[in-house]
Order: sequence, then C-alpha cells, then structure tokens
Amino acid sequence: MKRYRKQMIAAGILLAVILAGNLLARKTDWFGEWYAVTVYPWFVESAARISNLVPTSLIELALYGGVLLLVFLLVRSVVRLVKRKTSIGRALANGAWGLLLAALSLLAVETLTCGINYYRDEFSKVSDLTVEESTAEDLEGLCRRLLAEVNEAAADLQRDAKGFCVLDFDAEQEAREAMKKLGEQFPALDGYYPRPKKILTSAALSYQKLAGVYSAFTIEANYNRDMPDYEKPSTMCHELSHLRGFMREDEANYIAYLACMGSENAAFRYSGSMMAFVYATNALYPENEEAYWEIRESLREEVKAEWGAAGKWWAQFDGPVAEAYDKGADTFLKANGQTDGTKSYGRMVDLLLADYRKQQRQAE
Repeated sequence: MKRYRKQMIAAGILLAVILAGNLLARKTDWFGEWYAVTVYPWFVESAARISNLVPTSLIELALYGGVLLLVFLLVRSVVRLVKRKTSIGRALANGAWGLLLAALSLLAVETLTCGINYYRDEFSKVSDLTVEESTAEDLEGLCRRLLAEVNEAAADLQRDAKGFCVLDFDAEQEAREAMKKLGEQFPALDGYYPRPKKILTSAALSYQKLAGVYSAFTIEANYNRDMPDYEKPSTMCHELSHLRGFMREDEANYIAYLACMGSENAAFRYSGSMMAFVYATNALYPENEEAYWEIRESLREEVKAEWGAAGKWWAQFDGPVAEAYDKGADTFLKANGQTDGTKSYGRMVDLLLADYRKQQRQAE
C-alpha cells in the first residue's frame, strides 16, 4: 500500500471533488446557480481563451493523443515484462491505478465544467418566460409565425447550384457575434465566446447522428462540418450556449434560436427558424394533422427541397452506432437530472410557446 500512497491521496481528492460537487448541486436549491455565475465563468475565461488560440478542435486532438498514449503504455508494459524489469502483478496494479486516476480526473473535470451546471436556474427564469400548459391553437399560431420567419429568411439566402443554403462567409465568427449580441439582452449570456470549431473527422459525428458537441474537458463548441450548411449556424450557437452554463438541451436550442434570429445574416435566421419550425410542427402533427400539412405545404419550394435533402443525408447514417449513441446520451442526460432524457430536446417547444404568448400579450 505504501507504494501507491500518492495515488490513493490523489484518488481521494478527486473523489471528494466529484461527490461534493454533485451532492451540493443535487441537494441544495442555491448551489447550482451560484456556481454557474461565480465559479464556472472562470473556466470559460481561462481555458476557453487558451483553447481558442488553437484553430483545430483540442478535444479531437486529445482523443487521438490518448489512443496513442494508451498504445505506448501498453507496449512499454509488455517490453518491461519481457525484459523482466517488472512483475505481472505490479504491471497490472500500475495499469489499474493509472486507469482509475484517469477516469476520476475526467469525471472531476466533467463535474466542474458541465455536471453542476445542469442544476442551475432554468433559462425561463432569467428570461422572464412563463412555461405553462398551452392550447392547440397556441401551437398552431406558433407554427404559422415560424413559417413566416423561415420563408422570409429563405428569400434572402445565398444558394449553391443545387439551390441549397451555402455559408459563403465566416460563420464561426458570426456565431460568436450573434451570441455576444444576445448577451446584451440577457446578462446571463454575457461573457467571452471562443470560435466554434469544426471536427476534422466529422464522419464520427455523422454516424452518431450528431450535429455538434460541447467539450467539457477543453471548453469548446464543436460542430459537424459535413452536415448540410443550413444546420450549422443554429448548431454553433447551441453549443456556444453551453459555455454560458446552460446545459439543458431544450434551453440550448431556444437560446440558439434567439441568437440566430437576432443576427442580421439571413443564413443564421434561416437556420434558427428552420430548427424551431421542425420542433414546433413535429409537436403540432399529433394535435392537428390537417393544420400540420397545410403549414408544411406553405413552405417555399426551395425550403421543402432542402429539408427533404437534409433528411435523406442524415438517414444514410441510421444504424447501430446511432442507436447506441442515442441510448448513451439518454442515460447521460437522465443521470444529470434531465428526467426526459433525449426527449428533453422537444421541450424547446414549451419555451417557444412561452415566448409566443408573451409576444401576443405585448401586441394586445
């Protein structure tokens, strides 16, 4: 035991951080919000600024490096065993301690830069929205408003030879600017935003049917560079919203919608309104199928063509990898207090409806 005294102390400290952070966040009403506005921003202001100096995704590089390191350590252990510089028992013990400390370190970082934030105040509270039971009429009205937003933005788009949206500008910088602008309206979103980064091997995301991912370990917003262009702006803003401590997926979607709609760039407004339109009309379908088809058919022809092409593009990645990821994501979200799991993405409609009712009352 004396041989591994340092490892035991390190493991104890890491375990204490993990347990303390999770227990305080889950068992108190104040800790999650206090942490999100006082402690967590320090990570963004430091780690995110450093990661922003590197143009490629650090988490992607770290994954490659981690695999190479694991192979190196395994080969070194085998060589030492062959040369009899160590015993099998000691090699196994060293390996076990190394894996344990690595796992605890990752879990501790995830707790500090992600997990606790799941228990902060809901965005509806800081944005003065009242989420309540809605009528089918409200939902239909929301869908019609979003329909108008989609068609209006679509009319001003730059399109490629196929008639699809093309991002012929610095979309990553525009995402930063859109989030900064939204931060002027909502103080909870004010702060530093790094550039979102494309994943070089985006096929790995595509097969998981992932548009983007927030890296809690490098404080980065990453997105799938291979997916249809019109989905990228809302995805970038979605992932950037996590850097402000809003981890719930429904809230990140709603924040992304607000950021995109506040942009002067038509591609961003198109991306945000399309994302919201899809969620809202999916909710409308079981309530009023006739209205659903009427609204959907009212989309501009180029929008319908692009939406259909995007669906076919994502469908090619259906399979066991996507199913396994969905189950894993569902488990992760439930473990972090989102009892709806991956269904929580659909709760964005509740926030859209709350916003819709608020605007309706203001117009009266």
